[in-house]
Amino acid sequence: DVYKRQVSTQSTWELTKEKFREIIVKSNFMFRHGIVGLLKATTEHNVNFVISSAGIVGIIEQSIEMLKATTPLKDPLYFGTSEEYDDNGVLVKFKEPVITTLNKSSVITHENCPFVKKGTNAILLGDITDDLFITEKLQLENLITIGFFNNEAKTSKEEYVKAFDVTIMDDGDLTYVTELINRIYSDSS
Repeated sequence: DVYKRQVSTQSTWELTKEKFREIIVKSNFMFRHGIVGLLKATTEHNVNFVISSAGIVGIIEQSIEMLKATTPLKDPLYFGTSEEYDDNGVLVKFKEPVITTLNKSSVITHENCPFVKKGTNAILLGDITDDLFITEKLQLENLITIGFFNNEAKTSKEEYVKAFDVTIMDDGDLTYVTELINRIYSDSS
């Protein structure tokens, strides 16, 4: 599997958490525009926020920590490829399972997300149609799916519009999602 070989190669680069942080800063890594507003809304309304990614958990966590340095935010729950470090803090390997776009649904379960009770409502954000399967093992009451379409997507715009409840064009920002959460909570009070 190409993805596993790539991840295995990365574990030989003597990476540390500090090097990951340097990589994030030097790369100008950016979340989708509007992430701070979305995380503020989920914090304000005590909404659990789960990040399921084919990326490396440590990089995602450190990126969120950098956001939290300037804004008080609730900690998200992360699912991705986790790292294992030696006593000197050097990456020695990535833990199984290595998370890819094809197996994200295998880790999002009621057991792994104890706050997601049967009958819970959820909003799923995805940038590929395969992301729609992330919640397939959850017994949800209501699920709103929001897709972020970009012009380079392998799936056609028509397929995106048909697959997701809401499609945000041109890899747009998170403003709509934040407004939706705020509206849901203002209507329920």
